[in-house]
Amino acid sequence: MTGQEQINDGLLLAGLDGANPLAFLAALGTLRGLTIVWPRRRVRLSWKLQDTWRPCLYVDDGVLDEEKVLDGLERFMEMRPGHEALKIGDNLTIPADKFRVYAQDAAETASAPFSGRAGADFIAAFGCDAVARREGQYKGQVQDTALRTMSGTGHQHFLRTMRDLAEKVDRDKLRQCSFVQWERQDPQLSLRWDPEDDRRYALRWRNPSDDKVSAKGEKSGAPTDWGANRLAYEALPLFSVMPVGRSVQTTGFSGSSSRDTSWTWPIWDVPAGLDTVRSLLALRKLQESSPDRRELAAMGIKQVFKSWRITIGQYRNFTPSTPV
Repeated sequence: MTGQEQINDGLLLAGLDGANPLAFLAALGTLRGLTIVWPRRRVRLSWKLQDTWRPCLYVDDGVLDEEKVLDGLERFMEMRPGHEALKIGDNLTIPADKFRVYAQDAAETASAPFSGRAGADFIAAFGCDAVARREGQYKGQVQDTALRTMSGTGHQHFLRTMRDLAEKVDRDKLRQCSFVQWERQDPQLSLRWDPEDDRRYALRWRNPSDDKVSAKGEKSGAPTDWGANRLAYEALPLFSVMPVGRSVQTTGFSGSSSRDTSWTWPIWDVPAGLDTVRSLLALRKLQESSPDRRELAAMGIKQVFKSWRITIGQYRNFTPSTPV
């Protein structure tokens, strides 16, 4: 099913489903990327109910089409091919004092003339050096984002996967994930934000621990969509990690253990720019068990979804979302 469709001068991204955590992040990554490459066009995003909630893009100075959006995303990705913030390690298992140095360097770079602040934004989304882990094998290491799903076990590496995706994703992959119904035909390189990544033993014809490891250390497993994963991690700067007491909290999340951590996100029907979206994601009301629908509607929020983060063995996954 092809997905280019104009709706009131907006462009529908028919490949993305706002109820899916990975697709929601991919939509936000698209908004962030286009906002950076088109700073004067006032890029905005809303959601349209078409069998599910689909993102719709808007700009002030003309009508968008599929090729223009892909041009913008390609330019965005060419702006930072090395993505320095992703080179601080293969994973976020980093001593807090070392992470502090990375954060200071990123802050200095962000304040320098003609320098971008992408590094600082990603570091702020990766973790917080003010609160180190206090026990276990990771004692003394930085407490990191609730969106982190892997730490190297089974050759699955959080930051290395992002770097690999940056090398492999091309225009066709971006088109496939944004405008065409997902087929999930790409091997490996999943950030485990898609509920489909949770392929436990009871649901598979063989034990997932028997998945083969390639010469590059890549483990075969459930197929994924590279383009969606690539766009999704560009949304991380919208989910800052902040110290709360002796722990940290990630924007949009509640809970802190492997049993009680959930992520709640809004769906809005009024076109909103990046700064407004950042504020919507951080609304405290979204974390209430029964948020006041009238108050949310006054802010343009039509639906709220919640997904639980679960730990299966050494990996984290996200459950299919449910409306709140």
